[in-house]
Formats: sequence, C-alpha cells, structure tokens
Amino acid sequence: MSHLKNLSPEELTALANLAALAFAEEFDTDELNVLGNWIIVVGDIMLVIAAQQQFLSSQSQEQKPDVQQQIKELQEQLKALQKQMPPNHPG
Repeated sequence: MSHLKNLSPEELTALANLAALAFAEEFDTDELNVLGNWIIVVGDIMLVIAAQQQFLSSQSQEQKPDVQQQIKELQEQLKALQKQMPPNHPG
C-alpha cells in the first residue's frame, strides 16, 4: 500500500474512475449493484477500524501527561511527608 503515498488526490480519483469503468464493462447491472455495495461495506469497515485506531492512539497520548502529572504530585506528597518526619527518623 506504499504506492498510495505516491499518488496525488487527482491520480487516485482517476484510478478509481478507471476501475469503475472497467467493472462497468465486465458486469451487468445486478452484479454492479452487488459489487458496489460490497465495496462500500468494506470501506465502511476500514473506516471503523481506522477511527478506532486513531481513538486508541489519542487516548494513550492523553494518558501519558496524566501519568506524568500523577508522578509529580506523588513526589511532592513524598517530600511533604519527609518534612513532617522527626530529624532522627531513619528514612
């Protein structure tokens, strides 16, 4: 699929048009309806997969600062507790 990265939007559109025209020459109306709907379903599923991947990626990126913030807060709490300890306390 790395070839997709090398195509401009116009080239990709032209390629889709060529594919549609080639299918139209080979299949009758009923077959075109089935094939077209099948392609739409495959595309919809691909979009759901991509959306979920993007969502999960954004969630993990959002959680990283939260974890770092929690670590910072815990370190501050630890320092505050250490200040409350008597000077001769081991630790």
